[in-house]
Amino acid sequence: MSQIVLISKQYDFLLKIVHFLTLTLTNQFLYEVRATNFDQFVSS
Repeated sequence: MSQIVLISKQYDFLLKIVHFLTLTLTNQFLYEVRATNFDQFVSS
């Protein structure tokens, strides 16, 4: 039983890491897209 709890805690931890990485990558991607669009808008 204690093994199941341990695994679920590790799984929860992994989910938090994945969630954090996803947010970071998404923000980075959106930032770059915005910067690119802004450059095109200014140069046009």
